[in-house]
Amino acid sequence: LDIVVTESVVIDQIPYAGVASGIPGAVLTRRVPFGGMVVGLSLAGFGTDQPDSEALGETIAHELGHQLGLWHTSERGDTRHDPLPDTPTGPSPNLMYWTFGAQAGVLTTQQGDVLRRNPWIRHPE
Repeated sequence: LDIVVTESVVIDQIPYAGVASGIPGAVLTRRVPFGGMVVGLSLAGFGTDQPDSEALGETIAHELGHQLGLWHTSERGDTRHDPLPDTPTGPSPNLMYWTFGAQAGVLTTQQGDVLRRNPWIRHPE
């Protein structure tokens, strides 16, 4: 899994904390186009006198969640939700909530099940 760390991530003039290559991203491949994720340092305060390492770590974990198959629990405006019945709607401390800085590292049981089913995580039996 490639993780590219750059100063900033801007798409269509909108800054993002990070972007995954897909939901899920390409699995068990190396160095393929769109086979990883990009994380920007600027929204986590890097390049200022107060960088926030915790925010950077949460962003990497959040984008990795997308790469491994997790959707946002709710999108901006609380209009769309992921298909898992045990994830919260609206603002929450869930790692996969859409907005930067709201993540507290919480995942639900069903989100954990999605992650464990991804070939990057699941070990052959």
